[in-house]
Amino acid sequence: MLDRIVAEIVRQKRGGDAGALEELRRKRNGTSLCAAVVQNGWMTEEELLSAVGARLNVPYWPDLDRHGLDPSLVSRVPISFSRKHRIVPVKMEGGVLTAAAADPLNLEPLDDLRLILGCRDIRVVLASEREIGRAINRFYEPGSDTPEEMIQSLDAVEGEEILHGLEETEDLLDAGDEAPVIRLVNLILFQAVKERASDIHIEPFQKELK
Repeated sequence: MLDRIVAEIVRQKRGGDAGALEELRRKRNGTSLCAAVVQNGWMTEEELLSAVGARLNVPYWPDLDRHGLDPSLVSRVPISFSRKHRIVPVKMEGGVLTAAAADPLNLEPLDDLRLILGCRDIRVVLASEREIGRAINRFYEPGSDTPEEMIQSLDAVEGEEILHGLEETEDLLDAGDEAPVIRLVNLILFQAVKERASDIHIEPFQKELK
């Protein structure tokens, strides 16, 4: 759907050169049509995305930092989700989440994001893939994407400290101060929501966790 809108904007800009546009579609090597148009020099990123935003009646934010990206929100979303769907949460106000997306017409991941962060509603803004990628690289810690990487980040000493803390606390919610644990639990809950699971079962073994 977004590609169709981008194509219409490009045709209007270039006077209906359908052949060149179709050739660009074939040669884009997995990138979005929007990115391919910019890389090919047909339109600037700001020019194209401003036109897309106006067509969709969605605000275009070229610089997410100007709007106060909340690191605590970004860190609660699995990095694989943000990268796959080219979406990142920006801020939460009154239960309404503002999220930046490279494709505001892709509604399913926006609904998933609402469930992940427990917000009442989502306000979507348009941002470039480059800007979203920059935000992801800035706020996510490298190597904390998969459950295996998260578990490996808990070394023996840290694990013992966490277990000791669990024994001492009366409220398990007070024991979630360790960042690797928070990321792991968030990923488990996210996967459960995605699969519409009614239960979560964790089986600890000597050398692995299922």
